[in-house]
Amino acid sequence: KAEFVANVTTLVSNNKNLQDCDANSVIFSALKATALDLPLDQNLGFAYVMPYKGQAQFQMGYKGFVQLAMRSGQFKTINVRDVREGEIVGEDFISGEMQFKRVDDREDKQVVGYVAYIRLINGFEKMSYWTIKELEMHAKKYSQTYGSDKDYIRKSSTWAKDFDGMAKKTTLKLLLAKYAPLS
Repeated sequence: KAEFVANVTTLVSNNKNLQDCDANSVIFSALKATALDLPLDQNLGFAYVMPYKGQAQFQMGYKGFVQLAMRSGQFKTINVRDVREGEIVGEDFISGEMQFKRVDDREDKQVVGYVAYIRLINGFEKMSYWTIKELEMHAKKYSQTYGSDKDYIRKSSTWAKDFDGMAKKTTLKLLLAKYAPLS
């Protein structure tokens, strides 16, 4: 109990926008993270309490999804990464599986998409590739701030501030949600 109160107090004291949110929504969002045993420290990337229109909303981070998947004990491999220009070799028309090859000086190449990959202990494996354009369309559709018509609101969104992190989280989250057993 004391740890929960300390975490919520720190969370709210470090975020002016959360201070303006309905207190019950802050507590409810924090309880969701606690129920999943995910730390609320924003710097760790497991779980977030985000303010929006006077209400707090729970959001699981990329590391939170990985943590839940690992706890299931059913994963051999979980990975997500950016894909750079020249790294796409092809796509199997039937299976939809993409083939990639790492290019030299990849840090100098432009990011063209993101790929998530899972392999279960039982041998099942699946990957999901999203282009930058697909991720931007997804963000505009599902993020209330990134999809805003107002430029100043869009620029304040997590997608605008950390596109790489949100793209990795989204690519992995959608793959796990569709194909993976989660605890």
